[in-house]
Amino acid sequence: MHSEYSGSYDTSTNPPTFRKGADAVYPIVTNAIMAKHFGLTWAMCTDHGGPTHSKVNLEQAYPDLLLSRQLVPDVLQFWGMEFDAPALDHHTLMIPHHKDEAQQLYELESRFAKRDAYPSDPGRDTEAKMIEFLKAAKDMRNKPLVIAHHASRSATGLGVYGQDTPREFRNGNNVAPDVYVGFEGAPGHQAGPLNGGARGGYGNYPTAASTR
Repeated sequence: MHSEYSGSYDTSTNPPTFRKGADAVYPIVTNAIMAKHFGLTWAMCTDHGGPTHSKVNLEQAYPDLLLSRQLVPDVLQFWGMEFDAPALDHHTLMIPHHKDEAQQLYELESRFAKRDAYPSDPGRDTEAKMIEFLKAAKDMRNKPLVIAHHASRSATGLGVYGQDTPREFRNGNNVAPDVYVGFEGAPGHQAGPLNGGARGGYGNYPTAASTR
């Protein structure tokens, strides 16, 4: 779930200053409370990245997650993010529950998330960088899970692949089969039907992937 740490940036400063509450507005603990209310037994923080967002996660968001775990112990709360994958659309980056989870996410986000570098670095947005990320992830003692998001969002037609392709999924799984485990195919976060279509849907094309 996104929290208030899916924020915005004041680009008049150098580096840009992070501001809470843009794509989502609720604190992490509020999300956990509502997860419990609706009967969930686990949830995960999956906030967007951005310039130097790895520091925001480490210094601001993670302490809030620790507090939320204390206040809502009935919900198993995982640490992670909606990762700005090199050369691809967003991916879930799910960190296992362990004592060094904050440092693990910081290392991966700061080294590999394509939007984290400031000034921006075009070298972060390459297929080679994605493979480098997956190799680093698979060699970690506590392996994360990586799952592609809304793979059809950039499609330009029915049956036409966009930014994400089966070849890239196949290569990623070949490189890190215990890490790069799949994709979720429904576009958006499906809030559109709940709020009259005000937000939450992309309205493009259904996800298609080769099974060969």
